[in-house]
Amino acid sequence: MTTALKHTAFLLLSLATASAGFASDPFAITDDFVAYLKQETNPHDFGLRPDGRFYPYSTPRGRRIGYYFTVWDKALYAQGCTKQEAEDRLRGQAQEALASLIRYIAKTYPDHPFATLSPKSQQMLADYALSEGPENISPAFYDAVIRQDWDRLFDTFIYLRWVEKGWPDNPRNKAFIDRWMDPQLRLRPPP
Repeated sequence: MTTALKHTAFLLLSLATASAGFASDPFAITDDFVAYLKQETNPHDFGLRPDGRFYPYSTPRGRRIGYYFTVWDKALYAQGCTKQEAEDRLRGQAQEALASLIRYIAKTYPDHPFATLSPKSQQMLADYALSEGPENISPAFYDAVIRQDWDRLFDTFIYLRWVEKGWPDNPRNKAFIDRWMDPQLRLRPPP
């Protein structure tokens, strides 16, 4: 391939990537991020029985299975689902939430495309998009994460995820804090 042809191919690939809304490599749902989501949504493996399958368990928001999913099939009460099925569902829902988040940010915050945000900001927003839905995250939270205003984020939004009747979703809040703040010193992450 000639240098001119390579340059043209690179330019076309760059234009295609930019037109898809990505200024850099797209955010990926990594194994590390999935491990974090699993710890965040079901840190004690509620519903996991000795046969290695998840069965429905009770929560303040009703019956859940696996990694805090609503029970999607009544057959799960009798047969449960494997850990792999639960993880696959988590990955699928995380991918759907990420796609919705990228579209929402492109429409609502066009000056701050998702791909231009720091990896830390991308993960924080992807995490909240999965649990809350992109349209349900407060504009002030988006602003703090986009601007990497960690003091504002950790002073104001640590307990943003609430369940009915005012009870905080402590496992999710704790996992978020532990991932982004030093667990011993509770220091804010560096910019």
